[in-house]
Amino acid sequence: KPGALVQNIHNKVMEVKNDRKLEVEFMTLEEKYRDKLEEGLEIGKEIGLEQGLEQGLEQGLEQGLEQGLMQGLVAVIRKKYEKKLPVEEIADLLEQEEVYVRQVVELFKSDQALTDAQVVEKLQKQKS
Repeated sequence: KPGALVQNIHNKVMEVKNDRKLEVEFMTLEEKYRDKLEEGLEIGKEIGLEQGLEQGLEQGLEQGLEQGLMQGLVAVIRKKYEKKLPVEEIADLLEQEEVYVRQVVELFKSDQALTDAQVVEKLQKQKS
């Protein structure tokens, strides 16, 4: 009978609710669960922060290295240009695309006060 089953479940629930020992045990389990949950969240945050820092450092190093290489290349192009070498020859000597060397040279021409770092910055803005 469905009614008897429901009554049986109700009786068991009331029995558990009225049992102080079970209530204390339940509260203790709930407290332990919350503690473990908080501990898990804390560990998750630490791991996430650690991974984020690692990734950030890696990307920063990568970008810094790329920036440094580009500045070095711009410096060499500047020296060759100041020696009056034609763009085609500079590109050939440095094994670079002529279009790229021409862009760098055009920036030199437009503003001779630009540093190599500023030239690289302008090139990157043009690219994006």
